[in-house]
Amino acid sequence: MIKKQLISLLILCLVVTIGVVPSSNAAETTIVQYAINNGDLSNGLTNWETGDASKFTARKHLTLKPGAALWRAIPITGMANAPAAGDSVHAKATVILNGDVTKNDNVLIRMNAGSALAEINDLSGLERGKEIDVTTKFINNNGVIPTGQNDLWIEIHNDTPGTIEISKLVVWGEANGVVKNYATYDFSAGMAGWDNNGADKSYLTGSLLMLPGAAAWRNIPYGEGNDKPQAGDKIKVKTDLFVDEGVNRTDGVFVRVHDTKGTQVDLKNIADTPRGTWFTVQDAVMTNGGILHDDAVEIWVELHNETDKPVRIRNIGISAEREESMSKYDVNGDKAIDAKDEKALTVMLKSGKPDLKYDYDTDGQLTAKDLSFFRKYGLKRADEVYLNLKHFNFMNEKVTIDGIPMFITHLYSEPVDRNDLSKGYEWVGDPQEGFAAVDDVARAVIAYVEHYKTYGDAFSYDMIKRGLEFLMWMQHDDGDFDNFVVKDADGTIYKKDSHSSQKSFSWWAVRAYEAMGRSLPQLKKADKELGARVTARLNLNLKRLKEKTDPNYGQYVTLEGVKVAKWLLMGDVWVSSIAVNALREHYNATNDASVKKSIRESVRKLGEGIYMARRGTSFRDFPYGGIMQHNGDMTTPDRWDEWGSIQVRALAFAGKIAGQTQWIEAAEQAADAFLSDLLISGRAENLHPNKKPYPLINYGTASYVDNYLALYEVTGKKKYAVMAGLAGTWWTGNNVRSFPMFDQKNGYAYDGLYDTRVNINSGGESLDEALRALLRIRNNSIAQSYLLGVTTSEHNAQTIEIENLYKSSAPADIEMTLPEGALNVPEKAVTKQDADSGSDEAKVYDDAMLVGDNTLIYPNWKGQKTIFVAASGHNNIRLFDDGSIQTSIPIDGKQGSFQAGDYVRLQFNGRVEFDTRLRAEVVAVNAAGEELLVADANDMSYHPRTWYSGDGAVSTTPRAAIPAGTVELVVRFITDADNPKPYEGYASIADAKIYKMSVPEVRYASPDSSGGAYVEMPTSQQKSFEIKVPKAGVYDVMLSSVAAGGDGAAPNVFIGFDDQAGNNVPLPNAPAGDVSLKRIAKVTLTAGKHELHLNNPSDTHKANIDAIILYPVESSVVISTLDGTQTQVVRDSVSGTLFVGTPVEAAARDRISINMPMNGVRGGQKVTLSGKVTNAAGKAVSGKTVTVTIGNVSAKGKTTDKGVFTVFLTLQPTLALGQHRVTATTGTGEGTTWISLTGNHSKPD
Repeated sequence: MIKKQLISLLILCLVVTIGVVPSSNAAETTIVQYAINNGDLSNGLTNWETGDASKFTARKHLTLKPGAALWRAIPITGMANAPAAGDSVHAKATVILNGDVTKNDNVLIRMNAGSALAEINDLSGLERGKEIDVTTKFINNNGVIPTGQNDLWIEIHNDTPGTIEISKLVVWGEANGVVKNYATYDFSAGMAGWDNNGADKSYLTGSLLMLPGAAAWRNIPYGEGNDKPQAGDKIKVKTDLFVDEGVNRTDGVFVRVHDTKGTQVDLKNIADTPRGTWFTVQDAVMTNGGILHDDAVEIWVELHNETDKPVRIRNIGISAEREESMSKYDVNGDKAIDAKDEKALTVMLKSGKPDLKYDYDTDGQLTAKDLSFFRKYGLKRADEVYLNLKHFNFMNEKVTIDGIPMFITHLYSEPVDRNDLSKGYEWVGDPQEGFAAVDDVARAVIAYVEHYKTYGDAFSYDMIKRGLEFLMWMQHDDGDFDNFVVKDADGTIYKKDSHSSQKSFSWWAVRAYEAMGRSLPQLKKADKELGARVTARLNLNLKRLKEKTDPNYGQYVTLEGVKVAKWLLMGDVWVSSIAVNALREHYNATNDASVKKSIRESVRKLGEGIYMARRGTSFRDFPYGGIMQHNGDMTTPDRWDEWGSIQVRALAFAGKIAGQTQWIEAAEQAADAFLSDLLISGRAENLHPNKKPYPLINYGTASYVDNYLALYEVTGKKKYAVMAGLAGTWWTGNNVRSFPMFDQKNGYAYDGLYDTRVNINSGGESLDEALRALLRIRNNSIAQSYLLGVTTSEHNAQTIEIENLYKSSAPADIEMTLPEGALNVPEKAVTKQDADSGSDEAKVYDDAMLVGDNTLIYPNWKGQKTIFVAASGHNNIRLFDDGSIQTSIPIDGKQGSFQAGDYVRLQFNGRVEFDTRLRAEVVAVNAAGEELLVADANDMSYHPRTWYSGDGAVSTTPRAAIPAGTVELVVRFITDADNPKPYEGYASIADAKIYKMSVPEVRYASPDSSGGAYVEMPTSQQKSFEIKVPKAGVYDVMLSSVAAGGDGAAPNVFIGFDDQAGNNVPLPNAPAGDVSLKRIAKVTLTAGKHELHLNNPSDTHKANIDAIILYPVESSVVISTLDGTQTQVVRDSVSGTLFVGTPVEAAARDRISINMPMNGVRGGQKVTLSGKVTNAAGKAVSGKTVTVTIGNVSAKGKTTDKGVFTVFLTLQPTLALGQHRVTATTGTGEGTTWISLTGNHSKPD
């Protein structure tokens, strides 16, 4: 707990530092933690003094946090005081239910032998905050152990939202009036023999019970080192308290710390803290600002209970803010740290006579990077972002292969101690992938190139050369690359063949191609030989890319009703976009005219294919001109993945190199309408077409930066540089968690962000992408000025989940008994992997192939080709190809069990590997053995190698109610795989639970729907719900619906707000499960509560409705930078433009709507274009000159008193066929639309 408090304090201090500009001579500080022997009070008064020991009692408990589970077995031997068949079993627990235990239907204790025999499962009526004894009640078989069982399992659970403490558990049996004391578990003696589901959920805690009037004290002498007090320390104190009702005061001291010269800290104010549960109380500084005096020699820590009731106390932690010596920043020697020192350091850098005393980043060289460090930590400049390479360099390990110096990028890293990140990280590999990859090394090389270009450091230059050598070592003679490497038992590195590492010219190959092209211009004359080899490899890459794409040029395939270019590299827009970036780097690196010509040809072809993935031109209709992720695996043409989504960048660069202005216009449209919508109204891991919001990762964030900076480079428009900087604020803490995702102090780039937590792992990809993008932002003065911005106001889209509205008016689903559904307890598993198999997937596969049909895998679960695996971080059941596992639940009519007419929801944690499918289903079985499917998740689309757990756990969707005559439910999982390596094709499951649904209209396992669920609205059903609208405004109403499939007319649904006229909306008649997102109305709503009316008027068709999204016609955010400047970004869907400027400029700008021009026009034709100019209040603006531009041709017109303008414009005869952006501008506004050319005068149809 102390460690958790310390790291929380450290993070808080770092966040505060970002937003505060201290005085220029402020000392650098660190946080230190004092060592207090028995500071957690787990050993009572050991090392403490007291005048009355009778007022103290040491207490130890087993602490159960929410979700905790423990278990152990008692062998059924029939021996004296041992369980025997025929015994009725009992248990008594001595517990403290904390005040936050608000759920009563919790299985606290379970005794299990084949089935649950006895439980403590009802906490209602039990006093909170007091130690009480609770005894089990019989559940099945009158609590009697049946014959044929080997073990009596004792289980402890906490499925409540609060904390439960257990001090003792007594277990006994009775037979023929004789009591047999099986065991007494005194948790004050430890947890030996108990297994658990996580040390973070169940652990022993010690505390000290203080009676009224209790007092104890101890001293801690001053000393050297970071764990001892020193003069000048500014101390902070925390402790945990547990107090009874009626104790509510601000003046009674619980902990006091003083140095005999004065009291520094008192902990005394516990007003407004909870009762009957543990809480943390922090310090109140008393004298001297909490700073220890110079003339003191020790501190004293006192414990008191000045209340009239017993108080429990634990975990006393004392930390201190300690100033470090500032002499290292006194560059000019005047004993002050100020701008003069910065100037002196700058002069030293330019002089070429460095003093390595000021090598702050310890790379053996004085560079501008040290100047950045000085500004950040010497001058404490809040506007300086220090791009720390410490962890990045740790992840990039120098190696020698075949006698050649190289480096490899470790794939993953995890904290040594998740409660204390200062202890650093450790490398983590992957059993399928290996420990390093071309993909990550290539990106690391690009990051080192950016760092070298910025700071000119020799370390980065050496790493560039090493990385290039590794990339070339991984390339085959024909140009293909392997991806992953592994080590054998002797430490020899060799190439690995796997699903994502076969010899290929795939994404890792073009990433290596990009790294080579990016690096070549940086190589020095002294490395001429290396430069020659890199040049040869660049040409080989170009040759191989052409071999993979040119033969299919001009050919197309139709996927999901969309025409897709067959010549895309790997048939994939995303891979082809990386390829365009690689070609662009090669183009810039070479001076060979013939090579440049060849590159332009490939860029033109790939750009043409990427351009075809553009969807729409409207700001108001999804997907807003976004460039989608089309490939052979797509299930919807409106699929888009945030990570690596650099299509805008690729199309902008391709348009510039190939001279295709239409592509640049399309890239701008995608940035203005599509990407800006995500940054304003909420990012998403992917769209299919609805948002899957989390996790958000560095790779996705870097993609926004890349796209916007590319457009700035190509168009010169300032707004794109601003948007790049705003995207980068995610790293500095401007995100849903207000958490800096790049740790400047330690150089960590955290792996993922959720709305409720942060994944604090820090892997190679995360670091590569964060540093590369942040360096590019740093090198753009406009983007850099926004990097520390904070969102201060927003008006964005609001998603209303229909299933949540339905569930809000009904009780929660009821969890029912699923025997042994956890599927993750090693001691319970019957059929396990061989201990020698470890994490070797091939050996685990061999183990599973020995598992025949109907084998008991886990208690109550039987299957085939399925095995229990003890996996790192998560024990689970693993099912290989044709593997299955199932269990049954009797339907016996008893109270508390499923009944006919109930709807069922199965929930589980799941993961699938590449080329693997998992079926999960619940069937009702009657006495004749006939089955009816009542629930399944068979249409769930899994992202390979991703755990779906917690809030993202998989749920089935109901297919039918349990029919009359059902005698049992069968829960089954089935896997089929066609992975070429069968040991890599499997599914994993764990933590299965089953529920009786309270809202049977809700349908789950719909991955493309918003929130993963939707409502199947029965015929003729009408519903009204209260919704809240945060801000008044005009909104476009978007409806997400799920096609039911089948013949006949498409169903309709009526949607209305308050008393406004609603809309009868036809739903798409499409294949079952297809999700559509369509604009259905425009409404004006005030801020506050409104009534949403839903009606399915059909008496023959159900209506599948998913979500309603209220889109402001003008969505916006306001960003404030450190200097107080405010910038407003407005996505104006009526004008069809993205505006970036001050809030005053945003309000004063003209709104320009352009009437849709006629399509089918020809080059050289004279066209008429009209529109209207209004102000923020919607009033017409008269007398405004409007300039309308198409291509390179412009014409002017002036608005009438009604704000209307009309212009006549003759198109260029040679204007390319296809769509062109129409832009109308005034001095203070812009509007856009699109026109389609089908021919021209010089080229007749």
